[in-house]
Amino acid sequence: MTGWYRVLGWGLAVIFGLVFWVLQHPNFARAESALSDQQCLTCHAKDSKEIKTSIHRDLSCLDCHSDTTKLSCQSGTAGTDSEVVNRNCASCHSDAAREYANSIHGDAGEYSALNCAVCHGDHVMLASSNPKSKTYPRNIPETCTSCHRGNEAKSYEESFHGRALALGSLRTAECTDCHGSRNILAAADPKSGVAKANLAQTCASCHKNAVPNFAVGAEHTLIEREGPGSPRYYTLKIFVWLTILTVVGLILHMQLELFRMWRDSRKSGAKG
Repeated sequence: MTGWYRVLGWGLAVIFGLVFWVLQHPNFARAESALSDQQCLTCHAKDSKEIKTSIHRDLSCLDCHSDTTKLSCQSGTAGTDSEVVNRNCASCHSDAAREYANSIHGDAGEYSALNCAVCHGDHVMLASSNPKSKTYPRNIPETCTSCHRGNEAKSYEESFHGRALALGSLRTAECTDCHGSRNILAAADPKSGVAKANLAQTCASCHKNAVPNFAVGAEHTLIEREGPGSPRYYTLKIFVWLTILTVVGLILHMQLELFRMWRDSRKSGAKG
């Protein structure tokens, strides 16, 4: 009889243990305390209007805010932590999350404070093909320079690629064409697209006839009187002055020609 009591005791212990585990499981907690979209919209009506234009418009609030409960919502701290944002995005975008995690912007990277929403937007998240999207080619420099200010941003604007993009070209290179998107690595990393050994191959993705020394030289240089940008500085000055002198010479030539025609017409009139 003692053996049966022992088996019964162990059985009840296992059952209570399972019940306790189920009650503590996050999915159970979410099911018990989950907010409906209607409850969320009681306070977040403005967010609802934004989401209607987003590529996530068919998702529910808790599909992206799986960590949110009534308590955390009332406390006003839900969904603001970068780790939480990235984890929620990774629940659907697992492949992209793995690339991001190993990048310079990822969990172990130099800029790990960033999260998916910084580059992609939050409620107004649009497809990359949408001209209003933060990841639309013409908007990517603005998205990147919201963090990467300084010489890198200015030098890109002064470059051929930057000027072509500003004039409306979608064939020219923007930041992600050279540095990558989710899998951005430091230039010192041998796997980086902008590592010295890989630059020519990166350029060849657009410039099909790029030779090995195609990418030799300094990148992100400013057009300045001294330093790596000095050849471009003096070349620019020469062409600016050449253009000015050419235009001035053309205007003088036209004025002299008009003066000659006027003088000839007066002579003809005097003879008549």
